[in-house]
Amino acid sequence: MTGNTKSGVEQLRSVALLRWAVRYMVQHNAHQLVSLLTDTTLIRHTMFLVTVLVCTRNRSDQIATTIESILQSDYPNFELLIIDQSTNDQTEQAIAVYKNDQRLRYIRTDSKGLGLARAFGMSLSAGTLVLMTDDDCEVARNWISEMVAAHERYPQAAVVFCDVLPGPYDKQQGFIPNTIAAREMLITTLYDWCRAGAARAVLGAGMSVRRAVIEELGGFDTRLGAGTPLHCAEDTDIAVRALLHRHHVYRIKHAHVIHYGFRNFAEGRTLIRGYMFGIAAMYGKLLRCGHIQLVPVIMYEALRTLVVPMMVSLREFKMPPILGRAIALACGLHTAWKIALDRPHEVFEPISHSVIAPDQIPNTKSRISQPKL
Repeated sequence: MTGNTKSGVEQLRSVALLRWAVRYMVQHNAHQLVSLLTDTTLIRHTMFLVTVLVCTRNRSDQIATTIESILQSDYPNFELLIIDQSTNDQTEQAIAVYKNDQRLRYIRTDSKGLGLARAFGMSLSAGTLVLMTDDDCEVARNWISEMVAAHERYPQAAVVFCDVLPGPYDKQQGFIPNTIAAREMLITTLYDWCRAGAARAVLGAGMSVRRAVIEELGGFDTRLGAGTPLHCAEDTDIAVRALLHRHHVYRIKHAHVIHYGFRNFAEGRTLIRGYMFGIAAMYGKLLRCGHIQLVPVIMYEALRTLVVPMMVSLREFKMPPILGRAIALACGLHTAWKIALDRPHEVFEPISHSVIAPDQIPNTKSRISQPKL
């Protein structure tokens, strides 16, 4: 690296820290700021490059809210990477207003599926940590800072999840998928995973990963996730695989994202069955890879999604909502045995992707420094 390049990197870091300092001084006071700036841990936090990855498909009317909330983060050193799988140009047009923001990188692809989009985004990420949220979410201003802090407190945590709160909605008409933990929890074993609620305790709408560790594990499974025949579970899969390989998962409470993805009750039933199908396929895949220690975990998942709802319904003299779920669970496990495997990486056989008009995509190279965490 040349002296000029080093100088440019240091200038970028200094400008980022100065911007953060001015914002903090306005919100609090100069005395607190001086105290904080003498904290070398805090200064180190501001230096880590983070990639915020948002994968989107045909949500041009919602993506701007997500982008705005991320760009208003109190964390100074991040890039925002948008992977657009839309079938039209409306999302690209909605994002065009931000094209001069050097923090933004936009990639258009003709692929489909959240697991594939996240795997593609990971391959393009410059950050040591990669944070992810959905295109129908709004992140808290301290979201990036708190996720980074969690990784620093627990270096063994390969994956961190936060609360996903529901936005306003009419509870008489449907629901919004969410997850709210009772407390912070470091998950180090499969037993801890079940105590935390297993798949129910996490949502990919509020997660972060340590990029080097996830790449070592083989990355996101491209056949899992919304928009695929397996429906979901790319987020759950990466967490379980991390635990199987002696990494940790951390569940934080200090930051959150707000989810606006409303579903009416009919859509909700379909969504839950899709969850059951995908989660079962994910566990079935890992059983095929030799992880028989997951059998009790699968039994727990069946208990919480079938037996407990049945008991609650019977107590309230309602029809138990378990037949469709049971069928989805069984079909998911069966399907896992029909798809070819990449056994060394413990993923289903990967799907390829392609980029649309790369010469027309703004800001495809990060202009932000990349220190290590």
